[in-house]
Amino acid sequence: MPIKNDADHRDILRVRPATIQDSADILRWRNDAHTRAMSIEQTLIDPVRHAAWYQAALTSAAKILLIGEVIGGSGEGGSGGSDLGKSGVVRFDRRNRRQWEVSITIAPEVRGGGYGKLLLAAALSYFHDRCPECTLLARIKSCNEASLRLFGALGFATEQDSAPRGSDIDIGVAPGMVVYSKTFV
Repeated sequence: MPIKNDADHRDILRVRPATIQDSADILRWRNDAHTRAMSIEQTLIDPVRHAAWYQAALTSAAKILLIGEVIGGSGEGGSGGSDLGKSGVVRFDRRNRRQWEVSITIAPEVRGGGYGKLLLAAALSYFHDRCPECTLLARIKSCNEASLRLFGALGFATEQDSAPRGSDIDIGVAPGMVVYSKTFV
């Protein structure tokens, strides 16, 4: 489902399943210095290691990789529906039957343009259509203010606010991390 950019009402963003052709972009985005600084795993990813992981991820029932594509709208100044490029990737990793972890990587060339919210909103809609009663978890570094605002704005709550003690939310949290969760009902 395409999502309109509220900032200028000209660009829309759609998500689609990742393909083998997206591998190089995802590796480039992942190895970006700012992305690594905000990631749980901060080392540079070797292209050979990435290729093996990516091939397995595309065929895994326990992973969903979605690519965001920005398309010019038809409004004043819009590009009449032309493809403006990829905005990033959202990854869903199954932890158990009803619990998935979500992460997002924004393409450096569009970072700060408001596309993160559009991308995550479109990806959540896509995911909800496939798993309407699932819980999503996001591990975010406490210094990653943009991601904390992003997930909060889209209805995620900190784990201690949304899950009672002893709940089925089970995720490894290192010092300096915040866990956000969202349950679809």
